[in-house]
Amino acid sequence: MNMGYMGARIVTVFAVFRKLLDKDLDMGDYKNRLIVQKMTYMLKFILNRFDYSFSWYVRGPYSPTLTSEAFKFDDNSAVENYEFDDNEKYAIERIRCLFNVRDENAWELFASILYMLKENNVTDKDKLVFMVHSLKPWFTEEQIIDAFNKIQTSGILGS
Repeated sequence: MNMGYMGARIVTVFAVFRKLLDKDLDMGDYKNRLIVQKMTYMLKFILNRFDYSFSWYVRGPYSPTLTSEAFKFDDNSAVENYEFDDNEKYAIERIRCLFNVRDENAWELFASILYMLKENNVTDKDKLVFMVHSLKPWFTEEQIIDAFNKIQTSGILGS
């Protein structure tokens, strides 16, 4: 893969996945593919980086381009030698403080709420809870409210 901008961004994605989950990203594993989608969507806003385009799918934000790049990526040495900048370290810690990073349902919930906040400009808490619960009835209203409150107090939305 060309290590231009597109190559550099996928290296960052793989490196952050490895740092957060303490394992390499195996794109053959559905759970890993789900997590990397939600993780990258969240990083897009926390870091104000990555120009991946995301759309709404059943399990939340999804980028076909990210999936394509991730399946093509094969430079593990670049991931092993990756040096995180201060903003990336901050983003990793913010995410770790929000939820259990090994729980794919937590990734789905938090990324979905962030999607509603950012893409649909839903800022009213009651409306957001209603929308997320309507689209994802497997999450309780209490889970959605708790996740929303954590996002609000985490600092990841900026000022």
